[in-house]
Amino acid sequence: MNKGEEKKIHEILESGSIGYAYLFDAKARKTLEKVVSLEPENLAALFRKYGTEMEWMSVTDMRDRMVLRAASGKISSCKDEEMRREIEQHLTALLSAGEKATKVLEVDKKAADQYFGEEDQAVAWAEYGMEIWLR
Repeated sequence: MNKGEEKKIHEILESGSIGYAYLFDAKARKTLEKVVSLEPENLAALFRKYGTEMEWMSVTDMRDRMVLRAASGKISSCKDEEMRREIEQHLTALLSAGEKATKVLEVDKKAADQYFGEEDQAVAWAEYGMEIWLR
């Protein structure tokens, strides 16, 4: 994991809403797994970045509850209508400006798993050190 990925993980954590995005690339015949911020602006940027390349996209929260589903470049379902409207407003702004999504709070799931594994290990060592120190 590089410093850029670590920085993005921190930004995703700071956003306060974290989830998973599963993006199926029909040409490559594989599914990309990402950890993402679930903020509507970020989901619009994610959709703008991958929406036309991917056959389908599925976004869930940390408890694997569906947040967003999209196929063939269109949002097919969203957990609530207000969130869908916000995503569509941000997406419309991106499209009307002709912009590509420049900043998407996303990181590969493998990098995030590595980060959280290292964090868990550091906490375990700190707890072990405190236990020895307190004896």
